[in-house]
Amino acid sequence: MKDVLPAKKSVLFIIPSLKPGGAEYQTIQQVNQLHKEDHNIFLLVLSVKKSLILDEIQLPKQKIYCLDLKNDTLNFKSAFFLNAIKKIKKISACLKPDVLVANLPLGHWYGRLIKMFYSKAKLITYNRSLQFDANPIDTFPKRLFFSLQKMLLKKYDDVSICVSKAVQHNIQKHYVLVNPVVIYNSVCDRYNEFSNSYTDDNRYFEIVIPGRLHPSKGHLFFIECFNQLIKEKKISPEQFKIIFAGGGPIENKLKDNIQFLGLNAYFEITGSLNNIDLLQKIVQSNLIIIPSIHEGLGNVAIESLMLGKTIISSDAGGLTEIITNNKNGYVFKSLDIPDFKRVFLSVISNLPDSIFNTETIRDSYLSKFTFEAHLELFIKVLYSDAPTENIH
Repeated sequence: MKDVLPAKKSVLFIIPSLKPGGAEYQTIQQVNQLHKEDHNIFLLVLSVKKSLILDEIQLPKQKIYCLDLKNDTLNFKSAFFLNAIKKIKKISACLKPDVLVANLPLGHWYGRLIKMFYSKAKLITYNRSLQFDANPIDTFPKRLFFSLQKMLLKKYDDVSICVSKAVQHNIQKHYVLVNPVVIYNSVCDRYNEFSNSYTDDNRYFEIVIPGRLHPSKGHLFFIECFNQLIKEKKISPEQFKIIFAGGGPIENKLKDNIQFLGLNAYFEITGSLNNIDLLQKIVQSNLIIIPSIHEGLGNVAIESLMLGKTIISSDAGGLTEIITNNKNGYVFKSLDIPDFKRVFLSVISNLPDSIFNTETIRDSYLSKFTFEAHLELFIKVLYSDAPTENIH
């Protein structure tokens, strides 16, 4: 790969922050591997205060630029912070990047500002969420700001990467994408590293819901579903252990809800985990449940496939591009309590036959979501001048 592609072009990755999350870990993987392969990689982190996993970046310190935005989401203050704009202008003049890879809406904004200051750069925006479902443009200030964004987008964007077909369709329905291309997220194959660590103590059936504790991930929905099942099926804490493997903004709300319903004996919330500890939780589980309300793709679903775990997933967003019902997992309608209970009870009542063969699940990972295949396509998009429809 290295000897056929122009590795000497400078590539600046832009990300709002580096805190535990799918977009952040995918960016870290891309940056580290490209640097390892001698590509000329730089990183701009917009909110260094929010960057809890910055030390996982393997670039030399002189290739990492950090701004001090207080917020890592797109709003008026973070978009028009004059000190940050001055620094952006200075970075543009100093670095003169050939390619910009801008992640998430705040990263897109600052990528367009850099392109405004240095017009020779190729700007690639990375779209990772169903942003118009999760955050609709429903107020006048939002509509005004997105009109400005659309004007800049048409002028400065060169390529729009989407992590799933669902993300592409969601954005095109409400907004504009320039030369869109779908590149699925991926994870490195660590099955051999983790598979031998599985221990089944047979005390209870362990269900893991992995990932950030965020309103869009459906944890409150799951608690309501499971509370109903406990009452209807007389489920005891000795039968099931539910683990929310992750931390996030609604952690305290979930704890309060679990306590209010008297479900402490059934649930465990781990708090924030690094990726190794998250994978350890996944591999120790008997079943993975992903009850998301909005989901661009779902890295935790891919990680679960990589580890050969059976998944019950909602049909939110790009999850159905990972999980095919009755082929490599089970799918229920998002936010549909009766449908979730139907699927869950079907799986539980048919154990162990309802647990898919490890090789079958891993085949669906190996055929579509390996990091090697992802990086090969990503590099083509980075450096190619061909239309994105011709890149495969």
